[in-house]
Order: sequence, then C-alpha cells, then structure tokens
Amino acid sequence: MVVVTSLQKCKLLLNRAGDRDYEVVITYDSRLMETKPYFAPMDDMKAAWCKSSRRRVFLSLYGKPSLPAAWSNIPDVWVKVYLLHALSGYSRISYICWCDTDATIVPFLSDSRKSKYLYENLTFENLNDVFWLYAQSPVDSFVGYRQSTLNHKLGQLHYSFNAGVFLIRCPAAKVILSKWKTYLPKRWPPIGLWGGPGYEQFEFDSHIADQLPNVALVDQRAFAENTATVRKLHFMHFYGSNLSLGKSVIGRWCYDVVARLSLAQRAFCPAFAKYAAAFEKRSQSKRALAAVKARRRNSDGIRKSSGETIRCHGKKFLSLRDAATFTGLSRRQLKKL
Repeated sequence: MVVVTSLQKCKLLLNRAGDRDYEVVITYDSRLMETKPYFAPMDDMKAAWCKSSRRRVFLSLYGKPSLPAAWSNIPDVWVKVYLLHALSGYSRISYICWCDTDATIVPFLSDSRKSKYLYENLTFENLNDVFWLYAQSPVDSFVGYRQSTLNHKLGQLHYSFNAGVFLIRCPAAKVILSKWKTYLPKRWPPIGLWGGPGYEQFEFDSHIADQLPNVALVDQRAFAENTATVRKLHFMHFYGSNLSLGKSVIGRWCYDVVARLSLAQRAFCPAFAKYAAAFEKRSQSKRALAAVKARRRNSDGIRKSSGETIRCHGKKFLSLRDAATFTGLSRRQLKKL
C-alpha cells in the first residue's frame, strides 16, 4: 500500500530479495500534475486501489525530471515501453498495469444509489484476477484491448490496439517489451498523423499483436469503458477529446461514481470526490442548464445522450453529421431513410 513518485524509490522497494508478490500500477506524463484538472482525480482513484491492500504499489511519475537522464531523448509516447521493460525485471513484481493519465481502475460499486452503503471501504479486484479473467491461454503475458469501431469518433488516426490501458505478467512479458523497444523510430516526430507509423501503439499493432502467441487483446466493451456510463468494468479510459468521448465526460463519470459511494468510501478518494463536486456545481449554473436545453432540442444531442445509433449502408453512426460525412448524403436525405 505504497504510493511512489520516484523511479529510484520504486527500485529500492521492489528490486530486492523476497517473494514476487507485489502488483504495480504505473502512470507517466511529461506534463506536471497541475497542467490538467483531471490528472489529480484519476490518480486519486489509483492511489485508493493501492491503499486497499498491502502488496500494491502505485508509481506516479510527472515531468521529464522524474525519468533517468539516459531517457531524456525518448519520445513521451515511448517512455511507457522503457518504464515497463525496466520494472518487469524487478524481482518482487508479479503484475503491472499501465494506465494513461486519462485512465483509472474502477472499484466495486453498488448496483444502485439505494444500496450505496453496501461497502464500508473502497474495494478493488487484484491485478492477478483481472489478468486471468481476460487471458486466453496459460502462456499469455500481455493483456490489452482493441478499440471499438462503434466508438471510433476521433479526429486523429487510431488503430485497433489502444496502449492507454493494459496488463503484463512479470517476468514473462519482458520478451514482448524487448521486442517492442526495437521499433522506436530513429527520426522523431515521424511523418504522418498522430497514432500512425512510428508511434508505440501502431508498431505494437503491426508487429507484435498478432505475431506473438502470448498476447491477448480483447474487445473494448468488455475491458475499458470510455463514456460517462457507470458500468461494472475494471478500467475506465477516456481517450479522445470531443463531446461524446474523452475528457469532457470525466466529470460526469466521477459525479455518477461518487453518487454510489458512502461517505466513508469517499474519504478514501478525496480529490476524486472534490472533482465530482466541482462538476456538480458547474452543471447547475445558468450557462450549463441553457446548454442542456439546447442539446435537448437538437436531435443529434438526444441521440448521443440516449445511446441510440443510426444505421445506414450497413454501418452504425452516433449522429446525422457522422452519417452524412461518411455517405455523402445530406441530413434531409438521411432523415427520409
């Protein structure tokens, strides 16, 4: 139950004689904690996971100075590969979960607000249990998820494997990580869109995901949610940055989660609860209420809030705008279909 903010302290704690029985969650960002308002609440929930058991460590690194000097020239998106490669060789670590700063682990939640006092403490699943829940064979050492095509509404280029949340089993995963490191491009940034050739998740998806037998990639809808919906999944990953995906819904999700927690449970994640309270205050302002009314008058807004999809030419779309862009038809023509 240790929160560590230094790679050196983590090494002293976990790379020494003893049983391989520690589980670790890692987060890294080259920006400082104060840069984004959602960094603190996401980290707070990961710290609550860490404090709920004796054999858990949360390694939270922010800013380039938190890394070894030898890694100063490594691109930010590739730092995770080097971090995991280093930690997978530590003698006391059994499982590692990588979580981006816009991702977190989800505790056990009550089914409804009426039974929110079911748990006195925040309770989380062990990484060991989560790993083998999704692993597809006894030799698997890497578990991640493939991005859902239904939620593919990002402006940037994304590929099926999403490197925002995944689990590795130590030390077996070190072979995968060693191979992954070899695809770091010599020229940075690479030519092309974000997430394309040269980026860590594209290289993994192209050269490792389907080539190695000990990699298990499952469907996103069974692994990590990325909307404000509170579901019984083990992870949340708010990738993207538009109205229906990403950072804009973090506050809504935090608010809904806190509504299902007792006062005793909220004490385990004060920054998370504070972020939810700030969202509630903003959502009750005149400007926010006017925006809600405007969205309700808009058919696309109603469709997005309800989760209803448009089916056209054998594909599903979350809005008329998306369907019109894909098909080339006008909105009036689509409404007649």
